[in-house]
Amino acid sequence: MRKSDVLFLIVGTNPMPNIISIENRVKDNGKVFFICSKENNTIFSTDKIVNDIKKIMDNKYPNIVTNSIAVNIQDESNMIQEIINMFP
Repeated sequence: MRKSDVLFLIVGTNPMPNIISIENRVKDNGKVFFICSKENNTIFSTDKIVNDIKKIMDNKYPNIVTNSIAVNIQDESNMIQEIINMFP
């Protein structure tokens, strides 16, 4: 199976699909970008889940670079454009 150099993942409340995707879809020296929400005092914030996934991946796959992109879920209309603007 062909693997990617870069993988973008939208993080939900269940981390398993993201972990499985990383294991099966990204090269050993690839990059993973987690798109997550960062909301204070809500159960819908997924930035904490990203931190847990990063810990697992750093131990298991130290050559994979992981980054997170936190977006404000209250402003859905600009969310996609903000992410696009991060990559010139």
